[in-house]
Amino acid sequence: MTERLYYRDPTLLEFEGTITDTGQRDKVWYTVLDRSAFYPTSGGQLHDVGTLGGNRVIDVKEDGDDDQAVVEHITTERVGEPGDTVAGVVDADRRLDNQQKHTAQHIISQVFADSSGLETVSVHLGIDYGAVELDTDSVEESLLEQVESRANEIIQACYPVHVLFLSPEEAQELPLRKRPPERERLRVIRIGDLDYSACGGTHCTNTGQVGLIKLIGVETMRGHALVKFLAGRQALDDYTRRWQLTATLATTLTCHFEDLPERVSSLQQDADDCRRQLRQAQKELLPVKAERLASESQDMSGIPVAIARDNDLDPKVATQLARHAADFNKGVAIILTGGRMLIAAAKESPKTAGQLARTLCDLTGGRGGGNDTQAQVGQVDIDNEQVLGHLVAKAIDEA
Repeated sequence: MTERLYYRDPTLLEFEGTITDTGQRDKVWYTVLDRSAFYPTSGGQLHDVGTLGGNRVIDVKEDGDDDQAVVEHITTERVGEPGDTVAGVVDADRRLDNQQKHTAQHIISQVFADSSGLETVSVHLGIDYGAVELDTDSVEESLLEQVESRANEIIQACYPVHVLFLSPEEAQELPLRKRPPERERLRVIRIGDLDYSACGGTHCTNTGQVGLIKLIGVETMRGHALVKFLAGRQALDDYTRRWQLTATLATTLTCHFEDLPERVSSLQQDADDCRRQLRQAQKELLPVKAERLASESQDMSGIPVAIARDNDLDPKVATQLARHAADFNKGVAIILTGGRMLIAAAKESPKTAGQLARTLCDLTGGRGGGNDTQAQVGQVDIDNEQVLGHLVAKAIDEA
């Protein structure tokens, strides 16, 4: 077994240990020590990183059950031979992030249990955020606000976080939030007199070190509510980014940041009005544009074909333009807009729009289809006009 130094001192970042086992597996090396401050991935918490004997530790794994498990340090190079004493250095930033996130999770879980009787089913302490899965399918916004407020009050109170090692009988005397695993000796994390939880993770030494907790959303997972949160420096970094973004937007839109929602809503309304006016203007100009487009038709195998590229047209208007142009030239009209090829064929055309669409799909690798008079092909990326004309001509021949 490996003596886990972080069990008693989560602030320990440098240590020495003796190699008891080593080997190569899946092109990387594993090293087992008699003692280690490196935390392995377990209990929803990510592993530590750092260096061992000067080699970068890229992963830390637990091999075995309960207190008899060994800790494997994964490196790309061999660290040493059994019997060698090596120095380990745990990455301080990663350790602090894990401590803040895990302590925050204990606080959040306890506050949910106290305020609403909701129990934590599972825990996720990832790189981007932490999360608690609750035994309910939804959580009201008012409860989220209440929990976040109470959690930050606990942080500000700077309650001490103690590590206790107890027998199962001693643990039964405590108000444990969850039933502990069956072990001869239990490690219990005590936060003031607020929370008692059997846990093997790394935590802050007092709640003030968590700094800040921010609940950032709720998702549904396995029929349960998954409440996501940020803690500590990660929450502060997120606030800084959001502050910079809102400050930039407020400056750009010449308003106070509190007025941003109203200002953006007004801009969206203006944009919608402009789009409607543009669509109406494009419709009114359709006959003129369609006649001009038809007049520029090319003869392809005896069929007049009008081809145009216009990325500014509303898709519905572009479809109408193709239909009108085909009616004018009594043949085919093709409009390329926004990566889509809109095809229209007049009743007099010997080639139908659907036939051309299927052939163009084969030639371009796009997807689409349609009927005799109207069709389209999506995922078309053709910048060169000559290539476009050659492609259409080939489709006319093969359809």
